[in-house]
Amino acid sequence: MRQMIKTAIRIFLLALFIPAMLVAQNGQGGTRSNFNFGFGARAMGMGRAFVAMADDPTAVHWNPAGLDYIYQQGVTLFHASLYEGTLYDFLGYAYPTLDIGTFGLGIGRIGVADIPERTASGDFVSNFSMEHYRLYFSYGKQLPWNLSAGISIKVERMAFIGQKLNGDDIGMGVGMDLGLMYRPEFSSSPYLRDWSFGLNIQNLFSPQIKPGETADALPIAFRFGLMRTLRFVGQGNALNILLDLDKSSDTDLGIHLGSEYRFQDLGRIRLGFDAGGVSFGAGVEYNIFQIDYAFNNPSTEALLEPVHRISLSVNFGLNRDEMFDIVQQIRKQEEEKLIAEIREADKQRFIAEHLQQANRFFEEKKFMDAVVEYQQVLSADPFHQRAKIMLDSTNVLLAKAFEERQNEAVQLALDKERAEEDRKFIDEHYNKGRIYLDQKQFTLALIEFNMALDRDKQNKTILDAIKTTKRR
Repeated sequence: MRQMIKTAIRIFLLALFIPAMLVAQNGQGGTRSNFNFGFGARAMGMGRAFVAMADDPTAVHWNPAGLDYIYQQGVTLFHASLYEGTLYDFLGYAYPTLDIGTFGLGIGRIGVADIPERTASGDFVSNFSMEHYRLYFSYGKQLPWNLSAGISIKVERMAFIGQKLNGDDIGMGVGMDLGLMYRPEFSSSPYLRDWSFGLNIQNLFSPQIKPGETADALPIAFRFGLMRTLRFVGQGNALNILLDLDKSSDTDLGIHLGSEYRFQDLGRIRLGFDAGGVSFGAGVEYNIFQIDYAFNNPSTEALLEPVHRISLSVNFGLNRDEMFDIVQQIRKQEEEKLIAEIREADKQRFIAEHLQQANRFFEEKKFMDAVVEYQQVLSADPFHQRAKIMLDSTNVLLAKAFEERQNEAVQLALDKERAEEDRKFIDEHYNKGRIYLDQKQFTLALIEFNMALDRDKQNKTILDAIKTTKRR
């Protein structure tokens, strides 16, 4: 008797979920998940032909490969009131990134209250409720060659609560869906561009749900979709045409057709063909909000009332272009910082090399060469204190050495007067040469130094100056 009561309860629930669990085309049959109906008023307004589009948070169900085409972080809420007080709800969230793909979360719920529990003889016992939850953990990533892939891990929980005769029955299971999407960009031809192809393999690993004595295993199902976008004159004006083919291991082929006309990114109207019935839909966008509505009668023979569905989507946070701009700005700052560090390192290396060379020349009493090297250091760092001090000291020693050499020449000269004139002449042209050397006018400096050298052929200071000038 206990088993008979459970069988009767399941028959009642199957009757409630005829649109979702029985594919009604051409009289075909086959058990599918309660959630096979999908989520989102946008998709339902297009006859549930959405596998090749799937560019909002409901992609966790339709095709997780479409997650990485979501432009901005967003949340989608979906609600539909079905038959006998059945509530059908969904909440989804998508988080896109620039480099590591897009992450998605979703939770779907079907709730039925006031289900009558009866004995085998038909006597009423009490009312109980049924709740079916599905939690999605999804990820999608665009790959090379315009291909994207995605995966959805599904955690399901089904519970029959409040049964007097049988007690509560609760079952849980884990499954997995795999999605692929291909959006070719190999041609600019109007006939070969703006195509999208999608494939969703549902229950690749089937959730084993056992709310009672037997486990319900969902069959593997394949859903293939294609989409073509026709663009019109005017920004945001386009028509999307979609086709989905749905096939499981125990159902016949299901055909879903849909179309969506988008007007200037403000409003959308939709028309679809779903399981032998026609569906309609519309959507309005304003700022960060989008509201979508869908209507259809899932029964081609008017056995069930039409169903109204509504979705609210909210987009927030940075979009992909804004994230890209921020990343580019950060990258530019890092490059500028790296260039500045490289330049500073080169500068310090330049200073160290010339300071070391200047100190060596100073120790060797090659004061002219030392002056030149200290000046090189100060040209790179005008505030280098050691170079300043050493340059002043070297100039003093250089002037002293030159004066001593001149005095020696005067004392050794037979003609004191001529020697004095030579000393003044040499001093004048040597100083001019120094000025030209500091100004990097090397040819003029050589001329002046050589003129000075004509009066004192053995003047070591002038010879050193000429050598330094030639080296420079």
